[in-house]
Amino acid sequence: MRLKPIVLGIATVLLLAVALGDQALQASGWYFGNADVLYMLKEGASDSAIKARIAEVQTAIFKFEAEDLAALRNAGASLGVISAMLARSRQTSGSDFAPGVMPAFKVVQAETLTLVTGQGQQEIEFSRGVMIMEGSLSNPAANERLEVPGLRADMRVNDRRPSVLVRSDSNPAKHYYLVKPTPIEKGSFRAIKINTHGFKPLLPDKKWLIAYTATAVEKGVWKITPEADLEPGEYGVLDGARLFGFGVDLP
Repeated sequence: MRLKPIVLGIATVLLLAVALGDQALQASGWYFGNADVLYMLKEGASDSAIKARIAEVQTAIFKFEAEDLAALRNAGASLGVISAMLARSRQTSGSDFAPGVMPAFKVVQAETLTLVTGQGQQEIEFSRGVMIMEGSLSNPAANERLEVPGLRADMRVNDRRPSVLVRSDSNPAKHYYLVKPTPIEKGSFRAIKINTHGFKPLLPDKKWLIAYTATAVEKGVWKITPEADLEPGEYGVLDGARLFGFGVDLP
């Protein structure tokens, strides 16, 4: 019986790993990723074995899109394994995600968004957050959150109903979220609670979401405006693990 090409491919990589070692594989463009974790799960590897492999490989690049997390959970990945993947990603890139590592949401790659107020327009730069997953096997979503460094956004406005211009080919409601992060004094970061909803896409919890209307300004550009005046505090537009943050202060 002939092996299927995908099985042959996996076998080849594993043989190369033994024969050449991680350094040579890195030079050849190989890295340890989601597919390798899924393969180990399929072969019945223990959590400790998978976590050890994640820690020891020289090059690890993981993806954390909603479908990637769903595939891992469907394959039986424990929170410990996923946390090890997240931890290794943070080690690779400091407080940022490494190139090729995707956050939990679909990201529309724009380096800045534009904040529109009664005083004019300003470019908002993003801060990248880190997904934190804590909980138990019986309640894995007990505490999943995005942590963004800094208690306050650098950009401050007095307008209680600012708008933000975003780039999107269609209605931005499915990949841009207007949110109100919670400042956490102890850790000096802003937190956004994330709901997993089983294996459905990860979304900010509704208590952190601000309802908005979206109006097409021109082809590929939309203006999103909160439906009600904003109270003083921290806000931002979230696309993936990136928060385009701004603060609303009293006039």
